[in-house]
Amino acid sequence: MKLKFLILIYVLCSYPIFGQTTTKIDSLLFELNVTNDSLKGSIYSKVAWYYHSLQKTDSVEVYAKKGIEFLSHNNDTKHLASLYRVLGLSYTIKSNYKLAINSFEKAISNYKKIKGYKEVTDCIFEEGTTYFYQGSYKKSLDNYFLALDDYEKTNDYKGVTSCLFGIGGVYFNLKEFDKALSYYQKGLDVANKEDINIEHRGIAYTNIASIFLEKNEMVEAMDNYNKAKTIFDKTNNNWYLAIVHENIGRLHIKRKNYTSAVESFKSSMDYYKLVGGKSGLLFISREIAEMFKSQNKRDSTLFYTKIAYLKAKEYGMYRELYSINNDLSIIYQDKGDCELALKHLNEKGTIQDSLYGIDLKKHISELDTKYETEKKEREIALLNKDITIKQQNAQQQQLYIFLLASTAIAFVILVIFLFSRIKYRKRLHVREKKEQALLLKQSELERDRSVAVKKAKEEENLRLKDEVAHKNRELVSLAINISDKNKALNDVLEYIKSNAESDSINEVRSVIKQNINLEDDWKKLQLHFNKVHPQFFNLLRGMYPKLSTLELKHCAYLKIDLSIKEISRILNISPKSVQMAHYRIKKKMDLETDTTLSSYLHSL
Repeated sequence: MKLKFLILIYVLCSYPIFGQTTTKIDSLLFELNVTNDSLKGSIYSKVAWYYHSLQKTDSVEVYAKKGIEFLSHNNDTKHLASLYRVLGLSYTIKSNYKLAINSFEKAISNYKKIKGYKEVTDCIFEEGTTYFYQGSYKKSLDNYFLALDDYEKTNDYKGVTSCLFGIGGVYFNLKEFDKALSYYQKGLDVANKEDINIEHRGIAYTNIASIFLEKNEMVEAMDNYNKAKTIFDKTNNNWYLAIVHENIGRLHIKRKNYTSAVESFKSSMDYYKLVGGKSGLLFISREIAEMFKSQNKRDSTLFYTKIAYLKAKEYGMYRELYSINNDLSIIYQDKGDCELALKHLNEKGTIQDSLYGIDLKKHISELDTKYETEKKEREIALLNKDITIKQQNAQQQQLYIFLLASTAIAFVILVIFLFSRIKYRKRLHVREKKEQALLLKQSELERDRSVAVKKAKEEENLRLKDEVAHKNRELVSLAINISDKNKALNDVLEYIKSNAESDSINEVRSVIKQNINLEDDWKKLQLHFNKVHPQFFNLLRGMYPKLSTLELKHCAYLKIDLSIKEISRILNISPKSVQMAHYRIKKKMDLETDTTLSSYLHSL
């Protein structure tokens, strides 16, 4: 007992579904014969999609192939892609999956050329559905997930739900029911959240119910079937109602509630009658017969098998009739009615022999369809021929005048064009010369500006160097003055020491000592030094924190190029002491032997 579930085949096409009248198709075919070549691709596409809406696959193939052949010599990629797509759908319906996939690939390739990304995604989805029916579930999943990603990026929620239902359908067939349930539920959530067509929700509930039924979770299955039934009642979708009632009948069989099962199957048959679902009526009759057979109710089994037999004969479903005759021969044999058992056994043999003939007739029917289509085209072509002949007579008279006028106009246009071209070239040549001169002048100005800036920088650097040198000379002069002052005052003190002592002499000595205040002299010198070399002391303290204040003084004096003798006079110490101090500083700085302290300090 095979459970039916719904996969929403989301055929996303922008082509209108024409009214199903012969007038419309006749109009299109007439237009196909009289229109110019630039519009024929569009009309071939409309005709093919019109026949697709009627599920006339043979006619779809005829016009799709003609359109493809015509457009192979014309630059109309959009309608070429459309024809390959509808041809792929037609091949899928006829279970010719290899040709269907090939057609979808060509459609995708052509849509990519014109950047029809929405249509590319739709074709990927439809190709995934073809793989599903082919049983290539891995490829089907690859296509569904690829399309799902594109639909999510563009917020195409109808496409999203269709992909989710398709993925759920694959996992259902693989009997991975938990995964199938997960994707159906996701599809339902999107449909509820984004307020998509209510029938999407009904489809989701039907498929979810089918999973619960497979898992023998009857309460959940019935609950979801009832939700689906409520939705399809609202939308008056009798086809889906037939499927839901059929599945509910199977649920009742699993519960062994056979009376309710029969009621559900009968409701399903009523809906199938409304939509012309002949195969549904036949298969339900057989399912009821199988149900009674499992209960060993021979009369009821025979009754519904006979109904199936009559419907199979009525609908010309010979393959089913072959199987039903086999069932009837077994039933009559069990009842001891050998005559009827033999009758159905013989009929089974006859059908077996004729099945090959039926296949042959089907092929002939397909050829007839092609012939009728071509015949109708020829009739329209004949009608058009009379109109064309009359039009040609008038057109020939106009053609001569038109050619003369066209030649004259073309000559005038050519002369004007050549004159304009020559004038344009002259203007272009003058403009190019002006632009070259302007560029040359700009280049010279830029070069002069660059030279001026460089010269100004050099002059500024020289000025700054002169200014630093001048200030260094001032510092040296100040230091020497301080040194000379201190030397003179020390000489005076030495002289006083060697002469007699008196109050006036002591007073003079006191004044001299006040003027030989080395610390005050240093502060005065340091103030001027910091103006010229503002970061010198901070840099030394940061690099060599162990240097004492006296050692920092030595470094400053060397920075302004004072000699050892001059430093000794300023600090009032011997030259040897100065040399020893410089040695200790160099050691603290860890300088190389061949590097002088003075040159190192000048580099800072």
